[in-house]
Amino acid sequence: MVSVETVTGGVGVMDAVRAQTETLTRRKATDPLVNMEVIQNEATGEALLDFIVSSRNEAGEYVVEWNVYRYAPLAVGERGAGVMLFGISHRASGNDAAKTFLQELPVLRPTRIKALAAAPLPELGG
Repeated sequence: MVSVETVTGGVGVMDAVRAQTETLTRRKATDPLVNMEVIQNEATGEALLDFIVSSRNEAGEYVVEWNVYRYAPLAVGERGAGVMLFGISHRASGNDAAKTFLQELPVLRPTRIKALAAAPLPELGG
């Protein structure tokens, strides 16, 4: 899944990253799989948040989701500065699929992070 979101009103990149990492930190109390890493690019003002979460479905089986979010500064005229989130998510449902996904993640993760970091940012319509 690919996501594109924007937030305006003077929110900075690290404000948005901090809000998400605080949410993930709180989630650790109920989700032992939560893990995250923040990678800052000082030259562009961007940051990447790489994280994994899990839950259980109605049948009690695991659902595992890995995400990488790219946060980029956004200038939005009258509404003030803001942030664009450009992210990708991969999800596996069911115990067997989750186990396979977690085993394959060390290969998938670096290639997807590199691709997202290098991709042109989506253009927003006016």
